[in-house]
Parts: sequence; structure tokens; C-alpha cells
Amino acid sequence: MEVVMQKCLPPGWEFFHNIGSGSVAGIIVAWDKQGPLVSLLSTSDQMMLLSVTMEMKTFVISIVYGYNQAGNRKKLWDDLRTSYGLVGLQPWILMGDFNVVRWQNERSDHGYFDATSAGDFNTCLEDIGMEDINTTGFLFTWSNRRAGREYCGSRLDRVVVNAQWQHIFTESEAVVLTPGVSDHCPLTVSILPYQGGKKPFKFFNFWMTHKSFDDILNFSWAAQINSEDSPMLLLYKKLRRLKPCLKKLNKDFYSDIQKRVLAANAELAHIQNSLGLVC
Repeated sequence: MEVVMQKCLPPGWEFFHNIGSGSVAGIIVAWDKQGPLVSLLSTSDQMMLLSVTMEMKTFVISIVYGYNQAGNRKKLWDDLRTSYGLVGLQPWILMGDFNVVRWQNERSDHGYFDATSAGDFNTCLEDIGMEDINTTGFLFTWSNRRAGREYCGSRLDRVVVNAQWQHIFTESEAVVLTPGVSDHCPLTVSILPYQGGKKPFKFFNFWMTHKSFDDILNFSWAAQINSEDSPMLLLYKKLRRLKPCLKKLNKDFYSDIQKRVLAANAELAHIQNSLGLVC
């Protein structure tokens, strides 16, 4: 597992997994070490409980991957009740694939609603003082990816929080994104509203494969700069001078390929939006 994850994650990232609690790793949590401080509090075959400190605030997060069978999920509800005692008065956010809905309207085929399983889920959330966070996007987070009368969708993935979380992170919300190639929709959670700002410069590795890249780099780097500057200032000036050259390379030969990727994703989202229900 460690070798595989090191190949998948960017340099400087850490991760936890729950493979020790079962035969396979159903949950993997990864983060940038230069970002939040993350520590593992407990783990089981259906849940991981972690403490996170970020921007001078500490909260507890539970990542869930519930079993398909209702009888097996009872252990998850017990684990969450145990975690409730560990969390205490700290802000707590609980998110993931619960593999069960709360209400009948969270299934496209209302006739297959399992009231007993939903009741177990709702009772657990009531016992631990959790409620759904403000959520936008798709209503059904899972589908069988079929069309017409064969379509089946459910809200199996969700984000719930306790009262302490709602008091401290008043602007937080969850967004259910388009599923892409998966049968599940990804969920994102924002704690603070986006304030905007200047778009950061990004270096794309595919630039180095262009036949003109070496010439552009050498020409920009070799141009004279005040030799009396310190080595660090010289490096800064060279990199700053190279930036518009690389942006021109991207515009001339790749036609802003990142914008075309965004446009393709937007078209895919439009198609998927037309097939699914949105909150």
C-alpha cells in the first residue's frame, strides 16, 4: 500500500488508510504536509476518525465507507456512537458513502425505500447530534448509469455536522459535483467562502516536450541581468522574465489547452446535469 500511494500522490503528501481493520483499504485519507496538521484518532473497517488543525482551528473529521448490507452497517452506527464520546464538544464533520438514504425522496425508485435501514441511520445521527450540512448540486450521488426506465439513483453520499461545527464554521457548505466516469458523485466541502484573487501561474510538464522549449529557455536565461544583484535576486529576475515566454508558448502552440479541458468538463457536466436531478 505504501509503495502504491507514494507513486500516486504528489511529493510531500502523507496519508492514512484503514487496511489494518479489514482485508482491503476501503478508506484512504491524503493531505499536503505543508497544509493542515492531521492525526489519526481511531479507525475501523467502515470509518476513520481524525483530528485536523488548520488555520489556527482544530476540528474532528470522520470519513465513512458503509457496507452494502444493513446488518453489517450496524457496526458503523456503534462506531459513530463511540466516536461521539471521543469528540466531546469539538466541531465534528462526518462525510462519505453511507450506502443508505435518510428519506424516501432520496431514491429515484421510491418503492425500494428501506424504512428500517433509514430509521437506523437517522437514529444514529440523532444520538450523536449530527445534521445535514447545507448542500448544493446533484440530489442523487449514486446512479446505475443507465437511461430511461432502467435508471436508478440514490443519495448514498452526504456530509453531516454537529452544532459546534455549525457555530464555528458558519459559512461552510458541501457541493455534489458531476460524477464524470464514476457511478458516484464527488463531494467537496468549503469552510470559508472563496474571496477571489489573482490566478497563480502554473507550469505544465507538457511544455518541455515541445521542440521550441529548450531554445526559449536558453534564450531567456542567457539574456544579461545586472551582475551586481545577489544570486537569489538574479534567480528571481530570471524566473520572472521566463514566465511570459512560457505563457506565450502555451498560447501559440497549445491554444490554452487548460481552457479546452475546462470546456470539455463543462460540456460533460451539462450532459450529466440533463440526466440527473439537482438540489
